Amino acid sequence: MVDIFLITTLVEVTLSIVILLFALLYSIPLLLVRRFRHHNNIFIINICLATLASGIFFLIYFAMYYFDVDRLFAPNMCIVLYYGYNIAGVGIPYAFVNFTIYRFCSIMYPAKGLFKTKKWIVISIAIQWISEFVISMPFIFRQEPYCSYEIWMQIYTCLTAVFVPLFINMVLYVLIFLHARSSSRRVHAQTLSMTTSNSVNIQQGSINRRDISLLRQMFFIFSMFIGGWAPAYLSLLISNYIYVDPIIPGDDASITLSSLTGEEESVNNDN
Repeated sequence: MVDIFLITTLVEVTLSIVILLFALLYSIPLLLVRRFRHHNNIFIINICLATLASGIFFLIYFAMYYFDVDRLFAPNMCIVLYYGYNIAGVGIPYAFVNFTIYRFCSIMYPAKGLFKTKKWIVISIAIQWISEFVISMPFIFRQEPYCSYEIWMQIYTCLTAVFVPLFINMVLYVLIFLHARSSSRRVHAQTLSMTTSNSVNIQQGSINRRDISLLRQMFFIFSMFIGGWAPAYLSLLISNYIYVDPIIPGDDASITLSSLTGEEESVNNDN
């Protein structure tokens, strides 16, 4: 007899620990080494902090989900649980979006001095974290009698944690690349006669290439993250209609169509 829930819980806990370690190890040099403390790395540190916060929450959540589910879904802690669940879900993608917005403003409006200051970085990071708490507010006003993860909550988390940041990032990336392509064409179309003018434009071109290279790397990381994040939330929605027996005899799985609203509700109903 194979207990799928136990196996998946151990895998989830292990992955959470590995992610926490990587985020911690990656952020330590950026915090301690002075020459790494430029503007881009401040946003990378912010991504690492969001990863640490989300990883700690999900590590506790997954462990208690299997070993102490009654205490996890205690009625007096239900609102706090799901409010924190949504914040942990949107934390990492919104940190990526914040970095993309910063690069978008720096590239599209290079003459604006505000976008190059640490004051702007602090403001944008503060807005990001505040927006995560505000976006998760609907979970505070839930009226369900049991501590269950309702379908509307699953849809809301999936939209705010996957599709909304994905849409914002895609729009900003397209605008940045179109702007870079347009700027490159204008530079090559100009006829320059002075050596100083040539050197200035070459320098400007190299800066654009650096920016685009950095954005490509961040886009790849963001895509990999969304590629792993989206199936987790979509599977929660699908589980409302397809039930997989967690105990598998041999190699066979019993899959049954049902109208379940989640294991949390059944636990509360039994109590």
